[in-house]
Amino acid sequence: MNIRDVLIGAGLALAGVALAQSVQRSLNLVVAGKPSSSKAIVVQNQTFVPLSVLGAVGVKSAVAGDTLTLSGASEGGANQIGAVEGCVGQDLFNGMLRVKITGIVRLETLSDWTNFKGWAIQAEFKNGTGERIQPQDMGLKSASIVRANGTLLGADTTGISTRDWDKVRYADLLAGATLNHAIKFIDPDSAPDALPTKLLLEVDPSKVKNGVKAKFNVKDPSFRIDLTCKK
Repeated sequence: MNIRDVLIGAGLALAGVALAQSVQRSLNLVVAGKPSSSKAIVVQNQTFVPLSVLGAVGVKSAVAGDTLTLSGASEGGANQIGAVEGCVGQDLFNGMLRVKITGIVRLETLSDWTNFKGWAIQAEFKNGTGERIQPQDMGLKSASIVRANGTLLGADTTGISTRDWDKVRYADLLAGATLNHAIKFIDPDSAPDALPTKLLLEVDPSKVKNGVKAKFNVKDPSFRIDLTCKK
């Protein structure tokens, strides 16, 4: 492994490592319970892992000049939102809204989005209440993907993405009705460290429409879907 790509030590400490120093040993990595193709290395009794691995567990990074800045989950990002968690293909329910992610494709493969680069998260949204209602009235607020490098990209950050996401939020659903929709994220970067690893669907209980009889059955009704696992 090229030591230029290995910057962060255990405990998130940044170390200045001379390129000429030898690697004492390499270690297999298990990230969030799953084996990783990346390796950790030990140099002068310090352990170093790639930034992309840290990004997969919610650590964000930014480089400005000769400074690397890290921010952890406590400052925001993939793990800040308490949520109903699951994998691709798994039915998730918060007491009002049922969500199942069925796949992910590049936008270029969709006939009506051939002029845009990015990602389309294929999803099923089902009205789990006993009344006619829109997802926004169940508190559904925003959708974001977390890249492998820890950066976030929201579906509601540009005009065209906002209009696409609104097709979900403002869908008029009868009791038990299902909406199938590919959530669009415009992103020209398809490098390995920019691949989506998580989908975050934020649900704000304070936005639930007055008079809705159904109640959330979990403390945190948002959804966090791991796009790297399937069930």
